Amino acid sequence: MNRDLVFFVSGLAFGVAAGYFVFRAVSPSGVAPGSPAVASTAMPGSSIGIENQGDARELDEKEIQTLEAQARENPRDGAVRTKIGGLYMEAGRHGEALPWLEEAVQIDPGDLHARNHLALVYLNLGRLEPAVAAFEENLRKDPAHAPSLLGLGRIKLYVQQDIQGGLALWEKLIEVAPDSPEAAAVKDELEALKSAHAGS
Repeated sequence: MNRDLVFFVSGLAFGVAAGYFVFRAVSPSGVAPGSPAVASTAMPGSSIGIENQGDARELDEKEIQTLEAQARENPRDGAVRTKIGGLYMEAGRHGEALPWLEEAVQIDPGDLHARNHLALVYLNLGRLEPAVAAFEENLRKDPAHAPSLLGLGRIKLYVQQDIQGGLALWEKLIEVAPDSPEAAAVKDELEALKSAHAGS
C-alpha cells in the first residue's frame, strides 16, 4: 500500500468538502451517460441517492413497451430484463429499474452484469447494504470483476471511509484490468483526490 496515498486520502472529508459523492457505471468511453450508465450524488447527511438529473437520458417509451412485452412473453429471459433495467437506469428512473434487475438476477444468478446494475440501482435508492452485498457476491463469483472492484471501492472510500479497504480494491482493479475503463476511472479519481488534497 502506498503510504503517501493513504495519508492524503485520510486527510480528505471524502466528498464532504466538495458536497457530493458520485456513483456511476463506466462506459467504454469513460463517460457515465451511455449504455448502461447512472450517476447520482449524495449530499452530506443525506441518503446516497439524490439523483443528478443532468446525467439522465430520455426514455424511449416505445422501446420500453416493446421490451416489456417481450419480457411478459418470455418469463425466463433474464437478458431482456437486464436491458429494460438498464434503460430505466439511464433515464434516472431507478425505482422502475429495480424489479426488472432483481428478476434478471433471480433468473440468472451468474449474470454479473445484471447484478452490477442492481448494485448501482440500490445505491441510487439509498440502499447501501444490498448494494454492498451485490458487489461482494459478484466478487465472490469473479474476484477480478472490474465494475464491482470499482463500485465497492467507491463505497468503502466515500461512504464507509474504509481507506485501506477501498484503496486495496482499486489497486487490485488496476492490477487485474489495467486497460479497462474502470481502471481509467480509478486513476482519474485518484488524481482528483490528490488535487483536492493539494489545494486544501
